[in-house]
Amino acid sequence: MLLDSKKTASFRDQLGSFYKEARDLTFSGEQAGSQTFYHQLSHSSKRYSDFEQINSGGMKCIYQVTDTHSARPIALARLKKEDAAPETAEAFLREAVLLASLQHPNIMPVYDIGIDEQQRPFFTMKLLSGQNLEDILKKSDHYA
Repeated sequence: MLLDSKKTASFRDQLGSFYKEARDLTFSGEQAGSQTFYHQLSHSSKRYSDFEQINSGGMKCIYQVTDTHSARPIALARLKKEDAAPETAEAFLREAVLLASLQHPNIMPVYDIGIDEQQRPFFTMKLLSGQNLEDILKKSDHYA
């Protein structure tokens, strides 16, 4: 198979442009050269910012947040109650570990599991938009 030299050159140019942009990126949108990624990561005390609640369920709230390390929007789940019983916190964390162990196209990947500054457990996952499962079930004939 012969490669089209024009397509190859175009791809090479696009790839070069992508790498230049990636090299110039910073976490906080500052100009390149102001701080290295290493410095920003090693001096970052707050991993997640810009909390906006997008849903809630029986025991947890889901927030859209910004991961300051990867500069991308993600979903963060944490317990509703700040003073949840230890058994509730343990069940929540076990759910997070179970989800993290599963790999399937219909299951959101878990990125991080931890305890926040207020000692509340949380986990982060891929942020999806659209309807939640409850809304989909309500529209179907299978909702009780």
